[in-house]
Amino acid sequence: MAKAIFFFVAALAISTVSAGNGRTLLQQKTVTQTAQATPSLSTLVAALTKVGLADVLNDPNLVATVFAPTNDAFVKLEKSLGYTQEQLLNSAILKPTLLYHVVPNVAAQSASLTNNQVLNTDLAGQSLTVYLKQPAGVVISGVQTAANVTQANIVADKAVVHVIDTVLLPAQYALNGAPAPAPMMAMGSAKAPAPMMMMG
Repeated sequence: MAKAIFFFVAALAISTVSAGNGRTLLQQKTVTQTAQATPSLSTLVAALTKVGLADVLNDPNLVATVFAPTNDAFVKLEKSLGYTQEQLLNSAILKPTLLYHVVPNVAAQSASLTNNQVLNTDLAGQSLTVYLKQPAGVVISGVQTAANVTQANIVADKAVVHVIDTVLLPAQYALNGAPAPAPMMAMGSAKAPAPMMMMG
């Protein structure tokens, strides 16, 4: 069953094109194209377009791990900040927040993530931490918010997209006046943190 779900999810990032000789070729979508093809990520597409990151993530040669918040995740953030969607899309926090969701130079499938692993993001000096829930599940934790991975391992050319249920807010932006507490959960491993370093 798990294998069937994985192949179904991977297929979401694949389209077909004609080879011009009656054959059909498989063509993977970029991160941006994958988000555009997913109705529950329409707010993310609007946000990426607003700050000029849609073109960056539309590169078929991009190697990255991208955590993609759903429309409902953005609604939760707007309520927490007291913003309308229009205010959020025109706010100074939008671009740094989106950069906080991109881990450059590594396309990480969920099976390669380890408990307490540190992921260095495209937002300079700021990282995310991986927590593995028992018996199964992945939580991505920022300094103020933590998100559950609800749909994993969507292949987007050379990148990998993981859909999450909460927008991860960087350290410099207050959420209800104080950071959220660290997530409480059963840890599945006693391994030391395994940083995912940015490549030069």
